[in-house]
Amino acid sequence: PLNAGIDTNVISQINYQPRSRALHETAKQEVHKIIARNHGFDPRNPDSFDEWDTVKTVDQIGKIFDAMNMFLGSVGLVTLALGAIGIINIMLVAVADRTREIGL
Repeated sequence: PLNAGIDTNVISQINYQPRSRALHETAKQEVHKIIARNHGFDPRNPDSFDEWDTVKTVDQIGKIFDAMNMFLGSVGLVTLALGAIGIINIMLVAVADRTREIGL
């Protein structure tokens, strides 16, 4: 059967949430200390267990979105400038043609 190799008495993940974002690192260190004390390893060892830090992930995604906003904003600004240059050229040609018609 499929579930023969799965031990149901094992904790595979722990979810915790600090009281505020400022306490994120403190809460993380406390969780490491508790798990290290209960399982007998050094809490400072980064290879003791895998962790997924959602605060770090949110910060990375925020940086990606900031970079995308900067890039797309600059693309929009360049597009707007090129459009303005095109309109100015068309207006200059139109005014030059009309001044010949008027005779100035």
